[in-house]
Amino acid sequence: MAAYLLGSIPFSYIVARRRGVDVRRVGSGNVGATNVMRSVGRGAGFLAFTLDFLKGSAATLLALAVQRRGALPALAAASAVLGHMYPLWLGFRGGKGVATGAGAFLPVAPLPTAAALAAFGLTLAATRYVSLGSLAGCATLAGLAFVLDGPSAVAFAATATALLVLWKHRANLARLAHGTESRVGACPGQQRRTRSYVRLWLRDAATAEEINRHRRNAAYLPGVELPADLEATTDLPAAVATAETVFVVIPSEFCRGVYRQLRAHAGPRALIVSCTKGIEIDTLRRMTEVAAEEVPGRERAVLSGPSFAFEVAREQPTTVVVASTDLAVAEAVQRLVSTRVFRAYSSDDVVGVELAGSLKNVIAIAAGIVDGIGYGSNTVAALVTRGLAEIARLAVALGARADTLSGLAGLGDLVLTCTGMLSRNRRVGQALGAGRSLAEAVGGTRMVAEGVRTTLAACALAERARVEMPIAMQMREVLYRGRPPREAVEALMLRTLKRE
Repeated sequence: MAAYLLGSIPFSYIVARRRGVDVRRVGSGNVGATNVMRSVGRGAGFLAFTLDFLKGSAATLLALAVQRRGALPALAAASAVLGHMYPLWLGFRGGKGVATGAGAFLPVAPLPTAAALAAFGLTLAATRYVSLGSLAGCATLAGLAFVLDGPSAVAFAATATALLVLWKHRANLARLAHGTESRVGACPGQQRRTRSYVRLWLRDAATAEEINRHRRNAAYLPGVELPADLEATTDLPAAVATAETVFVVIPSEFCRGVYRQLRAHAGPRALIVSCTKGIEIDTLRRMTEVAAEEVPGRERAVLSGPSFAFEVAREQPTTVVVASTDLAVAEAVQRLVSTRVFRAYSSDDVVGVELAGSLKNVIAIAAGIVDGIGYGSNTVAALVTRGLAEIARLAVALGARADTLSGLAGLGDLVLTCTGMLSRNRRVGQALGAGRSLAEAVGGTRMVAEGVRTTLAACALAERARVEMPIAMQMREVLYRGRPPREAVEALMLRTLKRE
């Protein structure tokens, strides 16, 4: 019991926490020296490794002081590793036991342990895979223990420990098999396409087959060659069962149903990231609120910002923002998605990021209408500026921070959506401004223009919060009450004169 309790001391957690990082919520989520090194830095990782090594040695030396011969020291060594893997102090969620195991077995099996450390070092140097080095070291320890000591207590304890370490590395083995395991020396979140194994869930079987067989999605990303290790599937349980992070990138009207399915199929430690820019019409809930109701107990974040998918797929430099009420979660997603051409910033203003990303679509429809009518840059500039003002009024009234609205999720995404040629909402507005009906405008694109539905939610939220949103109100008149677009623009221009 004493050896188990010594092994349970979570030095990796303590070292990272003293630097402001909860190692359970960043990187791999593993409470071990490797994750500390990748998430906090090499110095912190080396300190965590050393402390874990020493606690393992202390547990075995304590047993040797009680009984020089017999099974007790070997049992203590295995118990220390078990304590590290399943620590009492952290709800039995710990590390993988490599450093603690090396320290624990050194006093009772010095030659096998030294050989195991050498195997670890050589494998790591040759492959730069910490996981592969760990497995090589464990195999060496168990094998040499039997060769040198025969079927002894130490040999059996070393074998049991090696099997435990193998079990704790099962996810690493799967990533090694798929070629997606992280290497030492690669900057966290800055690797090109070797960071994560990605499964894409979609409803259309023909599109899934096109992606898997031809590495293309001609309907949505024409001319883009998709990564060879991307797997598309129509089987949602298979797509998310082993996923550490689940990105939900679907229209808001379908989100609740999909989140409800995720409750049964996503892992209990899966991190849910909403990328949907919309508001649920019936409940006026933001998407992370829907996720909280349907997939309780999981960490949540939202990713938003000026990011046309086609340009991202063509690796054009793009910046976004990731927000979570727990900043450590936002930073974990930030590191996961950031590459040499895709840069993420972190925030804890979930309300601001979600509302900005949703409400800007309403203004984008208005911007399209202005363009469709034939008005010029003056009108668009006025619309963007006053649109941002009313988005900010509502968002702040609902709990957002004003500075978020001037950032990537607010002003950045608003400018892109109101002026970019790839904007679905702007195209719908252009069709309306040119005299087409709403049905014709929406039917002209395969993709969903979220602003059409969000207009109703925006107006309902504004009325509930008693916030003035004149552009959104006029969009509701045009979209749902048949008001001619020119009349809507005129009504905005003829409003009572005010201070800016």
